[in-house]
Amino acid sequence: MDSNKIGMMIYALDQKNQLVHVDSVPNGLKCNCHCPSCGEELSARQGRKKQHSFAHASKSEVKCAYGYQTSLHLLAKEIFNEGCDLLLPSVYYNEEKLDYSMFDEETREEVHKPIFNSQTIRADSVELEKQYDNFIPDIILYYKETPLVVEIFVTHPVDDEKKEKIINSGVSAIEFDLSKMDREIDKDSLKRIFESGEYCHWIYNERGNEKTKKFMETLKRRQEQKFKEKKELIEKFGSETKRYKIYWNSMKDSYIIYNPPCQKYTSYIRNESGEHVHIKKIGYCAQCPFFCGFKAKDNSYLLGSYEYLFCKLTPGKEWRK
Repeated sequence: MDSNKIGMMIYALDQKNQLVHVDSVPNGLKCNCHCPSCGEELSARQGRKKQHSFAHASKSEVKCAYGYQTSLHLLAKEIFNEGCDLLLPSVYYNEEKLDYSMFDEETREEVHKPIFNSQTIRADSVELEKQYDNFIPDIILYYKETPLVVEIFVTHPVDDEKKEKIINSGVSAIEFDLSKMDREIDKDSLKRIFESGEYCHWIYNERGNEKTKKFMETLKRRQEQKFKEKKELIEKFGSETKRYKIYWNSMKDSYIIYNPPCQKYTSYIRNESGEHVHIKKIGYCAQCPFFCGFKAKDNSYLLGSYEYLFCKLTPGKEWRK
């Protein structure tokens, strides 16, 4: 693998296994440092023309593709141990668990809003590349005794297999995508990334997943209720819609087709042409019983033998505009 793609190593381990910067040690092999990934002896290159970095003494950077990435993991652990704020991104519903066939327009708007806003935390403890359940995270942070997996993407993002293991373990996980950064990352730069939440996204959020499950259960209950109401309408009227003649205040009457339960939930009705018209455009008064589905049958000479929706108000009262 091209060392330019994986990044030049500017941090390594000294003889005491302490993380050191390339500019803090003697030049060449006198640095007495080794690779944090493969353990091979390193040489400090501190020339005048190129950026200072460590190189494998045997020039085996191609064989050791994880020296730079492992050094970032060690650097991150040091940063968090020293006390660094971590800005976690907002949490949204789990897209993989949503059934959009159950959504209406209002629901579609609802699912695009965060269920948990972004939050800043400070880890109580840090573990590096330690077995968790049946996988090995890059970093595990513990905040109020709750674990959080932190993955750092330099050359390879978290693959499907590891993601599945994370989900099955029930642990929340984030990933920092540093693959497109065009410069080497020093300690201050990495700390700023953690504090600002840049390049960070959720791989999996356990609380968000639970919220998604409950949300879909609620939608299912809503659909079952609507199906029940629809069935009752069909049993009562023979169909979901019924044609009525509207009469109010002994002044006007007109034909209208409407869905009886709609008046409980919307302000839209269908006129004689079948067009959807907002109730305000027709001019019913504020207390018109049309909204509660009040109906009566009148066989008088004036009204004829029709089913009507009656308005209880008399002329002169407040009218809906």
